[in-house]
Amino acid sequence: MNILHHFLSSWSKVRLYFVFISIVGLLLGVYAIVLINSATGRVSSPQNATYVAKVSEVVEIGCMKEEYTEKNWIIIPKMKIFEEIFEGGEEALSKGVYHKFAEMGNPEKVGNFLLTAHRQEFGLTFDSVRRRSPFYNIDLLEVNDKIKIIWNQVEYIYVIQRIYTVEPEQTEIEDQTDDSRLTMYTCTLGGSDDGRIVVEAFPKW
Repeated sequence: MNILHHFLSSWSKVRLYFVFISIVGLLLGVYAIVLINSATGRVSSPQNATYVAKVSEVVEIGCMKEEYTEKNWIIIPKMKIFEEIFEGGEEALSKGVYHKFAEMGNPEKVGNFLLTAHRQEFGLTFDSVRRRSPFYNIDLLEVNDKIKIIWNQVEYIYVIQRIYTVEPEQTEIEDQTDDSRLTMYTCTLGGSDDGRIVVEAFPKW
């Protein structure tokens, strides 16, 4: 009898343990989904709030606040991003939108103006997901969409001419060019080993 009682007691503990683990797993799964959706802008999120706040302060009133004039920015309404452009080494990628090989090109210099950012990076909060995944909504872009760059307090408009994917080893997208262009790229949702989605845009003169 004692053996049976001990067995039933142990089995109950095992069941409770698995129920607890299942609930925790479910909650973590829901939390991960909400975090991802917050980066896509498909639910109310800090990304949307930050974008709207910056747009209302800068774009709609037609002027630049002092805090914005000292930095360079990329603005893409369809992606709901208003992000600072960072330079430096690869560590700049962890900050947001990274101007890679800055010496090759920018809005003031003919060449390949390379901007890259993470597509899907997890974080513990909505804000950390937003900051880590600025290019999540890159798949919303279409040919003829416009990209606004604010560079040294001057506004430049680029028009998208081509959107395509490449394999990870196809690094020619980073080659120098004889014309002025903006090349944006990020990982596909399959990750860095799956490939890159590339957006090519040219200045609107």
